Amino acid sequence: GQAAARDQAAVEESADATDNVYETDDLLNMYWGLHYPSSGTKEGVTPILDHNNSPLHGLRFPQRVAELLCSLEPVRTNNRALDVGCAVGGSSFELAKSFDHVEAFDFSNNFIDAAKRLQSGEHVTFRIPVEGDIYKEVSVAHEPGFDPSVMQKVNFFQGDACSLSDYVDN
Repeated sequence: GQAAARDQAAVEESADATDNVYETDDLLNMYWGLHYPSSGTKEGVTPILDHNNSPLHGLRFPQRVAELLCSLEPVRTNNRALDVGCAVGGSSFELAKSFDHVEAFDFSNNFIDAAKRLQSGEHVTFRIPVEGDIYKEVSVAHEPGFDPSVMQKVNFFQGDACSLSDYVDN
């Protein structure tokens, strides 16, 4: 996971960023699809291959985890949330619906840059695999009823979950 990727990055300082799987466009495309399953609707692309046993329980996973946390009614001392391993922000934006502020970080600069682009209002597209090496370019889409104002309650930054003490305010 993160520690292995961090250690690999330290050993291969001169290596190209694409040597780290977390920094590839292929992985970014997969995470866009996971975090924003409504993407592709306007292009006519379904979020998951349609068949009798489609694993629909996998859709909206980041959002469902955030919803679960909020349903547990945690004690709120400062009404802030921390999203460790936020990837491209699906869970972060869901948390922002219930909290005043969300600190969201991920080890991948690629993921954080992508989340910030979406947050800034940039029209973001990604590739969904259709068959073999055939892809369809689709626009990132939030779920129906999403309020864009919650996006401004999130602070995205690159960080290492193995070094959480580095981020503590003294």
